[in-house]
Amino acid sequence: MIAGDDAGAKAKVASLVEAGGMRAIDVGPLRRARMLEQVGLFHIAIQEQIGSGFASAINLHW
Repeated sequence: MIAGDDAGAKAKVASLVEAGGMRAIDVGPLRRARMLEQVGLFHIAIQEQIGSGFASAINLHW
């Protein structure tokens, strides 16, 4: 997920993400970055409980 106010910069980051075999999702302006950080913290916090050894991913469906 990519948040930012510079469309050109987001396009470059999306290109790098996709070159790495993942899908980039533009979630809007930079003010959404705090929400993305919270999702990341949640993901980190549950790793020990699910026993994945930090080898898990978050899969979003909409």
